[in-house]
Amino acid sequence: MPMEQMKYSMHSTGAQFAEVGVNAVTGEVRVRRFLGSFDCGRILNPKTAASQFRGGIIMGMGLASPRRRCSIRAAAAS
Repeated sequence: MPMEQMKYSMHSTGAQFAEVGVNAVTGEVRVRRFLGSFDCGRILNPKTAASQFRGGIIMGMGLASPRRRCSIRAAAAS
């Protein structure tokens, strides 16, 4: 890695917390509350940064969704 790049941080960290509710009858999962906290250093464009944070949160929720996994299995079985 070039010395110039070693002077600057190229990484950010974050933590996400979700409160979810599951319907005991239908198995439906709903996100009741969500909190994301990020440490990313100096932000040059606040609009872009907010959009990236929201997009990452939504992508993570989609990947963690049990409904998505079930629909993939159901599609593969048919």
